[in-house]
Amino acid sequence: MKKVLMILLAAGIAILLGVAVVFLYLFPKGETIKEVESILTEEPEQVETEENVTDSPQSSTNPAAVKEIHITGLKAQRISADQIVIEWADDQDGLISSYIVQKFDNRIENREHIWTNVGKMNTGDHNRGEPYTYTDKLESSEPQQYVYRVLPQLWDESVYVAADEPGVLCSNVKICIDPGHYAGKNEAGDGYAEGDFTLHLALELKNLLEAKYGITVCMTRDSGSISIGGYKDAALDNGHISLRGTYAAEEGCDLFVSVHTNANEENANGAGTFEQPVSIDKPIIIANDLVLDSGQLCDVCNAVGQNLAQTSYQLGISSHKAFTEVSGGRAAEWTTAYNDSTTEQGAVVCRHGSHGQYYGVLRGAEEAGVPGIIIEHGYHTVEQMRKAAMNGELKAIWADADAKGIAAGFGFHNYTNEEK
Repeated sequence: MKKVLMILLAAGIAILLGVAVVFLYLFPKGETIKEVESILTEEPEQVETEENVTDSPQSSTNPAAVKEIHITGLKAQRISADQIVIEWADDQDGLISSYIVQKFDNRIENREHIWTNVGKMNTGDHNRGEPYTYTDKLESSEPQQYVYRVLPQLWDESVYVAADEPGVLCSNVKICIDPGHYAGKNEAGDGYAEGDFTLHLALELKNLLEAKYGITVCMTRDSGSISIGGYKDAALDNGHISLRGTYAAEEGCDLFVSVHTNANEENANGAGTFEQPVSIDKPIIIANDLVLDSGQLCDVCNAVGQNLAQTSYQLGISSHKAFTEVSGGRAAEWTTAYNDSTTEQGAVVCRHGSHGQYYGVLRGAEEAGVPGIIIEHGYHTVEQMRKAAMNGELKAIWADADAKGIAAGFGFHNYTNEEK
């Protein structure tokens, strides 16, 4: 019995020693029991491993990890009336097996942007470091306007996805813009000179046609001076002005547009030459016969004239809101009486002389096979027009009216970033 008691006592002592050891371990710095309970019930700290990283681009199970691949350097350029070249960079070739070139017709009203495949290029057939180029050969040379994009075919679609690109706009139409005269020509008071203003207007028009409608533009001059065929400024205008129109053919253009502001006979309407009433102010579109033979180009003239008439009326620099359109290719002949009239509204007209087209720029264009027009936007002999021009507002407003009219005549639509 005594031996049994000794064994039980030894066991009790061992248990007490064990409890003491545990107590010292749990309370090394004097924590309370409640603090220990908090430690024991606290959530374990998360350890980041390759298995639970969610932002790795290599994770194929997480949609957020898929990386968008963008086509860079994308542009389209008219080469001829039946060829448009699309170009883009090869900086993503390591991820891409091939590219598909697509387009949709931007001329269609209420269009749904239905993309059609134009062609395909394999990355394995490409010289690295050089841009890709693909030529879209059009079925005809009739005016056309398309939006192009390039769709990459990816090696690993679980990791990478093609970005939804808006595409780039291009047409097969090329226009030559001729800013009338040269710097300082036809000064009219208030600091205005026709040769200066026409350049500012033409540059605005060029930018709008290219950026908003995909129309290719060249210019007979982009500075105050002009030089063609070895003749410069006054020498060109006084004896070789037809070279301005010929230049459009040399550049392969579909339409020649000479940009001007108008004037009247000396002291017309019983007023000073440069003090004419607002009622004389009106847009006049002078067309050569090649324009009048084309229903589409007559539409261009009508649309430009209508736009200019309305904008000038709204600005208060003209009292004529309406515009007389050309119909059936038949336009009235220009006369001084019509030009200086305060009761006649703007119109599409023609003017012939003993050598065919009276105006040298239109004669040069026509003889070279290019349809051509002169746009007399308004009269710089009207003080209100000059002041609007010198205030800087007129060039942008008239350029917008021109651009919208030219595009409408061709059936072209705007395609800016806001509409993509």
